[in-house]
Amino acid sequence: MTGRRISVLIVEDDPNYIFLIQSALRESPDIVVAGAAQNASDAVLLAKQYDPDIVLMDLSLSDIKYDGIEIAKEIRLSTGAKIIILSGSEEPDVVIEASKKSFASEYLFKRHYTILNETIRQTAEGHTPHEYMILSTLISSLTNAEKSVFFDYILGDRPVSLAAAAKKTIDNQKSKIYHKLGIKGRKDALHIFGAWLEQQKQLSGRIG
Repeated sequence: MTGRRISVLIVEDDPNYIFLIQSALRESPDIVVAGAAQNASDAVLLAKQYDPDIVLMDLSLSDIKYDGIEIAKEIRLSTGAKIIILSGSEEPDVVIEASKKSFASEYLFKRHYTILNETIRQTAEGHTPHEYMILSTLISSLTNAEKSVFFDYILGDRPVSLAAAAKKTIDNQKSKIYHKLGIKGRKDALHIFGAWLEQQKQLSGRIG
């Protein structure tokens, strides 16, 4: 991110909180607000139009509790933006589960908006500890056999040169993995987990 400004899309139904966020972000010359959306349809439209680096996503956009999760997930899967969940609720289990379902890179309780700018920088520049935790928790939901298929045949490029019966078994496991992770196929897996995997390999190399 060095040398260019970090573009941010705000998705929040409260205009007063949008103003508060915009005021906070204006204090940082390296961060620019690409736009703001107050509902789901505008959020997806603007995310695809502006292709921001970061989307600040309100966990609850309407009277439907936690409806920001599915919107955040759609934006995360269809754009290059990273998601930061903003939550008025300070129930850790709720926020972490929302982050897992939406493939968020970070989360922040709304009353901690004073550290928002630094959180945006850290998220834009690399993988945050919360992101590692979120993705690792998702992968931990897989069985050992599913993990092997996930790393070898989905994230990896190992060819499936096996007997028909074995190939069918792997294909069935792939379908189960996609269902467990809430994704449609290999393209989504690479989009969400690819960079994380490369970082894990680099860390393993340093440790070794």
